[in-house]
Amino acid sequence: FDVYSTTAEQSSAFARYVDQLPTNTIVCIGITDTAMAATRPLPASIYDSLRKLGGSQHLEPIGYRQPFCFIGAKDLPQGEAHMVLEKTKVIVRLQARVQLNTNTSAAPFICLIDKHTDLFDVTAHITTSCHTTLNEIDEKE
Repeated sequence: FDVYSTTAEQSSAFARYVDQLPTNTIVCIGITDTAMAATRPLPASIYDSLRKLGGSQHLEPIGYRQPFCFIGAKDLPQGEAHMVLEKTKVIVRLQARVQLNTNTSAAPFICLIDKHTDLFDVTAHITTSCHTTLNEIDEKE
């Protein structure tokens, strides 16, 4: 869903998509650059849809150029999704195992277990690499 260029239309399309998903459908979302313009925040319908996928009741707004990753499922209890919202210039990787719980009198449901987040700070890596290279040059002189 390209919510950056056609925010209202694509946000509505995303909300309709989430609403029609069958229970327990796994959804993975990744934003690598930006999903919103600096002066145009994402509409509330995006956050409402993320909550239907297990997002927290108190979701921090996704900011301009903030990497965002999300693993959730339709009708997962609020707060049970695995998600991260990071600063710019950070590569984010999420992992989670999906487990089907059939040991209840209710309908089977899934849960996310063994959640793990890896962050790679590109700026710190470049700064460290440049510093190392400059030190090597100084040592050669």
